[in-house]
Amino acid sequence: MSSHNRFSPRAFTMPLAAFTMAGLLFVYTRSSIRMARRNAQMERESLRARGNANSSEKGVE
Repeated sequence: MSSHNRFSPRAFTMPLAAFTMAGLLFVYTRSSIRMARRNAQMERESLRARGNANSSEKGVE
């Protein structure tokens, strides 16, 4: 390989694409985990609220 071809734009295309894909995957993974945690917390709070509502209704009878 000659020295003038070593730093051509083609030499940077694949590494740039790989780093871009890795960055997007990282961001997507972090946001998915954050969203799943938020949804799980909301589900727990919803179940807890329903459980409290059901127990207070049983106490009225």
